[in-house]
Amino acid sequence: MNKNQAQQALSLANVAIDTIQKIAEQEQEILGTNKRDHRYVGAILLLQEKQRAAENFLIRAKSNG
Repeated sequence: MNKNQAQQALSLANVAIDTIQKIAEQEQEILGTNKRDHRYVGAILLLQEKQRAAENFLIRAKSNG
């Protein structure tokens, strides 16, 4: 992975997390429940791992010059 790829991956992860959260919230409103579907939570957690990996790569790339 290079710096550009990491930045793109981070951007995509951010958009995906935001989108899934909005979908989950809309579903909760439609169903009238406070419980979030575990599949949304799992997907968000996986995307957050990708997000952290991209962030860590960018931090290391920045410190290495």
